Amino acid sequence: MKLPDRPSRWARARLLAPALALLFGRQPAWAEPIASAEDYRQEQSLVAAISASDSGAALAAVVAVREGSPLASALPAHALDDRLARLLQWIVRDYANSGPLRLLSAAPEGLNGAGRSNTRLQQLQRTYWLQDNALYGSGALLQYAPPLGRILSESWRRAWEEHFPAFCPGTQSDVVVGRLPAYDSKESSGDPRCRLPRPGVWQMFRMRQYPDPAAAEFDTMPTPIIGTDYPGDVSGTHAKIIAIERTSARDLLKYGCLRQVLLGDLATAQQMFDLALEQWDGSGFATAKNRGPDSKLAGVYWTRDLAFAVMCANALGQGNATNWGSKRQVPKALIEHRLWSAQSASGGIWSNYCGDADDSKCAPGATLPGMAKQTNEIAPLVLLAYGRNIWARSH
Repeated sequence: MKLPDRPSRWARARLLAPALALLFGRQPAWAEPIASAEDYRQEQSLVAAISASDSGAALAAVVAVREGSPLASALPAHALDDRLARLLQWIVRDYANSGPLRLLSAAPEGLNGAGRSNTRLQQLQRTYWLQDNALYGSGALLQYAPPLGRILSESWRRAWEEHFPAFCPGTQSDVVVGRLPAYDSKESSGDPRCRLPRPGVWQMFRMRQYPDPAAAEFDTMPTPIIGTDYPGDVSGTHAKIIAIERTSARDLLKYGCLRQVLLGDLATAQQMFDLALEQWDGSGFATAKNRGPDSKLAGVYWTRDLAFAVMCANALGQGNATNWGSKRQVPKALIEHRLWSAQSASGGIWSNYCGDADDSKCAPGATLPGMAKQTNEIAPLVLLAYGRNIWARSH
């Protein structure tokens, strides 16, 4: 009897994984990545191998990383690896499409959840956010395709110095890639740009976007647009510290849980994880902003909250647990199901999905709101969440 094609590809990938790991090497997440001449020599062939529709290279790369990950998924191994491989291909294809920029587009396909495009989405196709997209992307590729990760890291840092010379490159988003921000690190370089105030345990910076996509002139700006998130003003100073919202899953997981794991305060990290899980309503992480009137259910959810939950569980060492939280209150299978339901046919991940409450952003019976996009914010987050535990101090 002939075996199904997918499992056989997966079995072959498992055989290739050790050789792939030796070929590409392992890049410590906390090291300052420096691209070598050999990385650039491998770049085109590695992009071609991973991007090929029926190539085993993407699958082998995923298997190699997953074998070093403590996170046990509720999905069958071959099904998860196949999904992650398609996601890796989606990111690498976009990296290649950026040409000499060697960056990641904000919205590579330029389509919304309704399958339509517009001026804003076309502009976002040619917009490249350094933080968070390139930062997250380089962190993910350092695990799954290290030469590309080192090149992408070098590219976004070069663009950072060119376009945002007054900004500190090491701010609060660094926690996502397993690195403490400059204000938390004892090994800070002493860069004068990085003398930002240190937020307290239950605090975070309010982030701004440069340029601001909400501004009227954004749609007419010449492309490519090189942008970034940053906590300070245009001079790189006057960062505003605000409280972490205890009903915001993203704030609790990203700016709270991951940072505290890196700082070694696991008790507080667990408390923040539990508070985030309290926002789980069975379909997603609801907030006051996305709940319907007089309802505990939400009309629109953010997929990134699901990725951050998987990431925090990985960081806290709960990857093998069937249910997550100090009281094992939320089944991880539900979170994973919702997360992977947002994967598109092309391999990317939709930024939002529709809930059960009435919402004008969702057409009757729609699974995606019109505001949804496939972005290079959420895509690398998912790869990172299912990768190695780069947050634990022992890594």
